[in-house]
Amino acid sequence: MILPLGLLFAGLAASAGPESGGGLTVLTHARDIRNLPPDEAKRSYPVHLHAIVTFVDAGPGELFVQDETAGIFVFEHESVSDAPLRAGQLVDLTGITTPGNFSPCITKAHLRVLGVGSLPKPKRLAFEELVSGKEDGQWFELEGVVRSGQTKAGRLLLNVATVGGSFVAVTPEFPPDWSQKWVDARVVMRGAL
Repeated sequence: MILPLGLLFAGLAASAGPESGGGLTVLTHARDIRNLPPDEAKRSYPVHLHAIVTFVDAGPGELFVQDETAGIFVFEHESVSDAPLRAGQLVDLTGITTPGNFSPCITKAHLRVLGVGSLPKPKRLAFEELVSGKEDGQWFELEGVVRSGQTKAGRLLLNVATVGGSFVAVTPEFPPDWSQKWVDARVVMRGAL
């Protein structure tokens, strides 16, 4: 069974575009933002990306997007969009960089929905390689067995056992009979790490 779940778990880049009015280079690829050291990300580099929304949960303000180079977290509460956001939408995003918990992020974003796109092809790595946080925000596929779950603030938190450990999968959308369908089921989960 494949579950299209949203979120699994909770050197300066080369010049990526023209300089902004403040003299900082406009970063046009998620990889370039992610490669910023925290002190550089604090400088609020301007950002302009074309990306696919991979996960959105307005309650806690979680938004992930991914372009052809990488996935990245966007602070949704500090951002505005011209339409309601859903996974799979292609967006034109402008904003600024900011440090994050695992890697630099985007804040104060303006998102313009351009249409529907395709979710990225999911990466697969051994579980042990994923727990460092290095792959935060990337689109992944993990296989495991759902052991239990609970709903909290309108979201479903599933405890999933996998080879090498266990993880929590979070999704804002789920069927009312999720426990009968998913507990003890072997699943493949795709989502933003």
